[in-house]
Amino acid sequence: MGTTDVVTISASILAWVSIFVVFYFTYKTHQEKLAFWKVFIIFMIGIFSFSYNFNFKSTVISIPVLPLGVWFLMLWYRTRRSLWQNYHRFAWVGFFSAFIFAFTTLLTIPVQHVIYPADEISTYIADTDHVSILQTHPSAEERVLDHTKLTIYMRQMEQHPIHSVKWYDDAVMESQRGRTTERFPYQLTGVQPKWGSGKHAIIFVEADGKGLLITTPKHQYYFRSDEPLFKEDAHT
Repeated sequence: MGTTDVVTISASILAWVSIFVVFYFTYKTHQEKLAFWKVFIIFMIGIFSFSYNFNFKSTVISIPVLPLGVWFLMLWYRTRRSLWQNYHRFAWVGFFSAFIFAFTTLLTIPVQHVIYPADEISTYIADTDHVSILQTHPSAEERVLDHTKLTIYMRQMEQHPIHSVKWYDDAVMESQRGRTTERFPYQLTGVQPKWGSGKHAIIFVEADGKGLLITTPKHQYYFRSDEPLFKEDAHT
């Protein structure tokens, strides 16, 4: 489903259904019988607005501020005030419908956290059967992933802080000693996230096989297990 999750799609559908209900109720209760296609065009123009966008918990929320569409229609009907009296309700319904989108977008934040927690490995690795490891650095030894261990340990792995500065300093020290190393020289391939989450990530495996670094477009998460995820007889 690309990068769009089921929760976001469901919220968009809910928003459009709610907007249609409000629009239809306004149309049916209007005293004057107006052509449906005309009021619908007025409604769609009324949706256009200048919005203030802000980021809340990695989700962009758009709050309409200036009713540009309504102002345009007011100018258009400035010499035909009787017509504007008939249509102005639908223009304002279009403008305020943007608040419904903002509200439903806010609702997706707690729902996503419950269904697709960003700090749990199972969100990013839904099925371990087709997962394997790929060497991404010359310092990596040839290893084979133990699918049974991955299935068991990923439920027990604890999240740890990412010490980027320390890791960088360690790499520099190793380089000064004439050894080129990489803390995460493996990458998991064949990884599929939980269905409908849209949370695709690049997952790196630590050299000792005990750590996973999950990298998403916005965040990184580091998990450690007590035992390596490699097969014990995987050396060649």
